[in-house]
Amino acid sequence: MKLKIDENLPGECAEILRDGGFEADRVADERLTGAEDSAIAVRSQAEGRVLITLDLDFANIRAYPPAEYAGIIVLRSKRSLSCIGSLWSWLTEHRQVSFGSWNLIAYDSGSDRESVGPM
Repeated sequence: MKLKIDENLPGECAEILRDGGFEADRVADERLTGAEDSAIAVRSQAEGRVLITLDLDFANIRAYPPAEYAGIIVLRSKRSLSCIGSLWSWLTEHRQVSFGSWNLIAYDSGSDRESVGPM
């Protein structure tokens, strides 16, 4: 699974996911730090990457229609590294599952729940 890690997550997040066998690129490594959300979305879309972010703007399905993206995962946690660890476990469990119509995921590690569904 190809992932794009937003700048609002620590660099270690990409390392954790890479260690788990995921192809994870960081927004910061692509000189997109400070770029508009739309530029990050376009790059993720063009590369067929699932965007992982803390930015609630990406949960706006009118601005970022989920069907147009490989996937968007909006994390809801104040502890981003522990959240990535929990997400890594979830992604590993669902590695073979295509996002298909489940292109927007709001993941809350504090409650160990994910809100997923066709959008």
